[in-house]
Amino acid sequence: MVTVAEFTVPSGELPSSTVFDRLPGLTVELERVVPTEDVIVPYAWVHGVEVDEVERVVDAFPEEKPHPDLRGIEIIDRVEGDVLLRFEWEADVRGLLRPIAESDVVLVSAVGTADRWHIEVRGEDRATISDFQTRCIENAVPVELVALHSVVPMRTRDDGLLTGAQREALLLAYERGYFRSPREATLAEIAEELGITGQSLGSRLRRG
Repeated sequence: MVTVAEFTVPSGELPSSTVFDRLPGLTVELERVVPTEDVIVPYAWVHGVEVDEVERVVDAFPEEKPHPDLRGIEIIDRVEGDVLLRFEWEADVRGLLRPIAESDVVLVSAVGTADRWHIEVRGEDRATISDFQTRCIENAVPVELVALHSVVPMRTRDDGLLTGAQREALLLAYERGYFRSPREATLAEIAEELGITGQSLGSRLRRG
């Protein structure tokens, strides 16, 4: 049965976190990790700092290379103060990205701060999750399991595989004109109606 596991990991185990050690208060949210033939390319949303501070770090590359395994970094998009970055890593990149690329798990989410990362991975069964943990140990990555549960998808004609929170956020954003051009409502205004932060709303909309 499909299983989702949640882990906490020290911040240094994902190399993207080292890129912004100079920016206090930064939060990094991995959008996805895509293994290719010769490189691992993660996409990450960063928030908690001014956009121009992120731009300065990107512009300084490669003269200032904050991690030896980093091959490239660029800004893909800017949304309501959040920045979407594309990191390009060497194929033999160290840390948590290696076990993710080598195992059959799917990265569901990964949110990191200066203290630690909280990640969710999905496997076809518990054996897949166990294999991922074993690969972490082999790569000297100290992951700590904090939750493990089976997934039973509930599909209806109306809401597909959206969670209730995602469906609520998407519907309200649509009704308020957030997806129109020009926008008729801001992320902050919609988040206030839902009683959540703009950061949480942005995450729900992206995943939904």
